[in-house]
Amino acid sequence: MTAQLIDYCVIGAGPAALQLGYELKKAGFDFVLLEANNTIAQHLGADNTAPFSLEKHKTVAADHPKHHDRFSLLCDAPHLNFEATAQHRQGNNRAWASYLRAFAAFYQLPIRYQSEVTHIAQREGRFLVRDRSHRVILAKYVVIATTAAWRNGVFAPNCLPDSSRHHHLPELTHEWESINIPNLYFVANAAPADHNTGSAYRHSVRALARILACKNHGWDWPRQGVGRDAATLSDMIAMRLANSAALWQEASVLCDYIDLANGGTYMEAVPCRRIHQTRLGKSTDFLTIHFEIGPGNPFMGTPALVATCHAAGPVAVIRYQHNGRLLESRRLPSDPEALQTTVREFLNRHLKTLESIAM
Repeated sequence: MTAQLIDYCVIGAGPAALQLGYELKKAGFDFVLLEANNTIAQHLGADNTAPFSLEKHKTVAADHPKHHDRFSLLCDAPHLNFEATAQHRQGNNRAWASYLRAFAAFYQLPIRYQSEVTHIAQREGRFLVRDRSHRVILAKYVVIATTAAWRNGVFAPNCLPDSSRHHHLPELTHEWESINIPNLYFVANAAPADHNTGSAYRHSVRALARILACKNHGWDWPRQGVGRDAATLSDMIAMRLANSAALWQEASVLCDYIDLANGGTYMEAVPCRRIHQTRLGKSTDFLTIHFEIGPGNPFMGTPALVATCHAAGPVAVIRYQHNGRLLESRRLPSDPEALQTTVREFLNRHLKTLESIAM
């Protein structure tokens, strides 16, 4: 039987897989999504009575922008906003399934249905993926976007991911890649709990897509030059903390990174654990801003689970790192005016030191 050659084989066609499919298609990469059923979200589509409530997904601070919007997939089509659709007003699981199918259809995502994966092995530097109908795909990279593949034991001995201490799920790197099987990735909501924040998977999936583009195709992480003016930077940081759903919904997982050593370069929604594992952390002077939940250092270890610390609510934090040493970490007030004042004072103090060193 002839095998299909492809770059990315994504196993699953749920919300996270659809988000990744959108990102891969937008980048122009070669990929396919394998779905075990004959339609997307089949287990939800038949249930027209089960309640579908946004209330349980709301965060503590209800006045934060997009505080409860964890359902609309990230895309460039305004009409594909779940809360603005007629499906949302129906308020049931079938509405959610209908929205996901409309998303896949609009972007014409390449989904192979009735393709339940039964075997994943490695052969001559590629992954051999076989489904129940004995169709075979040879892929450079495999992305697991469903927990079913892990539970069903589809991995051959030569590509069996090492398990972590958390629920016997795969142990992952800071790039959501298996620690022992290169080019095998696990999308956010199919990863161990310490690698994601529950339903807020969309921004982590976008981060994974950017990691794949950088690592496998030589792309650069999106960035913009902002300079080192304290007033400009404080305005931008205050705006991001007030409006970024990525930072808010994925607290202790994603951060914004500002490289001060190279004139002030701003990168949005970078995985916290990626900072010190890449050249980003080798800059002599850089800032990070993020929301933090619970104890622990999200940059150097495992962040606390949102579920166990949810009552405390996310707290905005700014950090300044100089020559590999954390000079200051400051928790920021929630009041917008006080936050901006605090950030500006923080920046003025450290930027003056930076300028004096440069002289």
